[in-house]
Amino acid sequence: MAFLALLSDLITLRTILVTTLAFMLTYIFIVKFRLSTNLPPGPWSFPILGYLPNIAFYSRVYGLPLPAVCLRLSKKYGPVFSFYLGSHLCVVLNSLDTVKEAFMDTKMNDRVTAVLYQDSGG
Repeated sequence: MAFLALLSDLITLRTILVTTLAFMLTYIFIVKFRLSTNLPPGPWSFPILGYLPNIAFYSRVYGLPLPAVCLRLSKKYGPVFSFYLGSHLCVVLNSLDTVKEAFMDTKMNDRVTAVLYQDSGG
């Protein structure tokens, strides 16, 4: 009986309302933030933390570095996908053909070219 009395003191209407409001605001933030932009497909990310907890999990459990995690994600989402590292959006182009096609577009002319992207002369 003492446990039920303690539980009823802890779970008040105010606690339930605040918790519900927090979950609703988080859900609205996730849906609006993720669906309002025209982003490539990608995994679900935690608010504020992004996909970092998942990368840490894959790193510790499976011993996968970030490039291996990106390769794993590209098998699921295709050669172009996006995810958040913390609050920073990362769009990954995971094949040479995709990178060449993206940098041929005039919209990408003012972007910084990656050091790893070099034409092999072919």
